[in-house]
Amino acid sequence: MPKLLPFQREKNLIGGEWGGADSAATIEVTNPATGEAIGVVPNCGAAETRRAIAAAQNAFESWRQTTAAERADKLRKLAAAIEKNKEELAVLLTTEQGKSLAEAR
Repeated sequence: MPKLLPFQREKNLIGGEWGGADSAATIEVTNPATGEAIGVVPNCGAAETRRAIAAAQNAFESWRQTTAAERADKLRKLAAAIEKNKEELAVLLTTEQGKSLAEAR
């Protein structure tokens, strides 16, 4: 299936790495406005969920060791990246979720 949007991913991000389901199973993602297939996502199960929870816990432990200034810097960089790419992200939300473009912005 062709990638339609620049931020479209067909993998899960767990522990800083993109990957699929252990079973390689996927779920089709459709545009709710048109019914058109726009991609697939991994159909993950309990094992992947446990790994994601463990990765989130590890990330939290690392995050809590940073200073307030470091956290603020990271959050400002994230906000700047979102602002820089807001149109592409809005189109992605609209395509995946059926939100109006105005609401997605």
